[in-house]
Amino acid sequence: LYCLGAAYLFDEAMPTLSTDPARGLFGWINPTGPRLLAQLWMFGAVDLLGNMGYIAVLKYVPSLIVAVAMLLSPLIAAIEGMCVGVESLPGPLTWAGATVIVASSAVIVADSQSQSMTVELKVA
Repeated sequence: LYCLGAAYLFDEAMPTLSTDPARGLFGWINPTGPRLLAQLWMFGAVDLLGNMGYIAVLKYVPSLIVAVAMLLSPLIAAIEGMCVGVESLPGPLTWAGATVIVASSAVIVADSQSQSMTVELKVA
């Protein structure tokens, strides 16, 4: 329902609960040529390999660093897109969201620095 309200507020046209590519909430389901290739790429390369990369790196890097990298990745992707010229400057809601993410990450890192505990496990 939140998506319906936001779509109506920002698009000024009520979306439908259909698979219409232009106004339907489930328009992404339409398996048209370019759309299907984009969905397969997003699933296979971006989502699957990206998540496996985060999981694989946990073996070598502390989990806090991986968590902060995951939180900041949308912000970094937007900045990279602006640098290469494929993304425009974000709006105020995006900047507000980015500020919340960066502040939250800073609080998590600061809190973890003050509450570090090492536990040694012994095999019986």
